[in-house]
Amino acid sequence: MMLGTGHLATLLATARLRNRTAAVTGGLVYTGLGFFQVLEGTRAGVQSIFDAILVDRRRHTLAVIAMDVAVERRFHGWSMGFLATTRELEDRLNRTGLGAAGCPEALDHTISD
Repeated sequence: MMLGTGHLATLLATARLRNRTAAVTGGLVYTGLGFFQVLEGTRAGVQSIFDAILVDRRRHTLAVIAMDVAVERRFHGWSMGFLATTRELEDRLNRTGLGAAGCPEALDHTISD
């Protein structure tokens, strides 16, 4: 089920606040059908965010693709970067008018590979 802009904005604002509080950074991609998310930070910080995701009633299925220890963050400076199916949706929810261009280059590179 595709989420409306208002629901996505609320979800993104909540994620950004939780991530800042837990010193977690990352990126969120919305495909129109679901999400792909990367979280990075201390084990305790990431676990607290993951636990909140697990109890969220909006979640229907969840698959962990990989868990790893990284030497450095790829999404430094992003409490939760956001990419969407359309540039217009990205711009509205990032409130920059720039979409992904206003975000760290690491995500742009990762997604275009």
